[in-house]
Amino acid sequence: MLAKERGATVVATTRNKDKTAQLKKVGADHVLLEGDLEAEIPKLFPRDVDVILELVGPNQILRSLGFSARFGTMIIAGVLNLGWDAEGFSPVMIPPTRNLSFYTMTNAGIGSEDDGLESMEGLLAEVLEKVEKGIYPVESFLDKTFKLQDMGEAHTYMEDNRASGRSW
Repeated sequence: MLAKERGATVVATTRNKDKTAQLKKVGADHVLLEGDLEAEIPKLFPRDVDVILELVGPNQILRSLGFSARFGTMIIAGVLNLGWDAEGFSPVMIPPTRNLSFYTMTNAGIGSEDDGLESMEGLLAEVLEKVEKGIYPVESFLDKTFKLQDMGEAHTYMEDNRASGRSW
């Protein structure tokens, strides 16, 4: 939703074809199945992709860099695959014509260990305000809620790829 508001063409990926409609509903211009990326990305973007937001994890670095345009940027901002390993990857493999950034959140909060705190807080405040005003409908990204004592069930729900968006 944020990317669309800022004029981006948004390509969402999923492993589950049943999630295509939900991803389009929240603003994706294109939804591709993960296994089809190598065939479909060049058709949609013959000159490659300017910005890639990688939410799966570092093990996707080499694959995503392959889709990155000259002087493009890849941002790794998540670890959905439960690991920080990027087997077979070394930072010297990043072409000098590409940008690669990692963003993490520590227990102390977003931006606690680096600069950019103000911009991250502003972005979070913007999103919360839009949720509160109904501009971003909660049901668009919150699939299901669980009680704290059912956290194990919530993790299983997500790990089994049943969630659309996030479950909390």
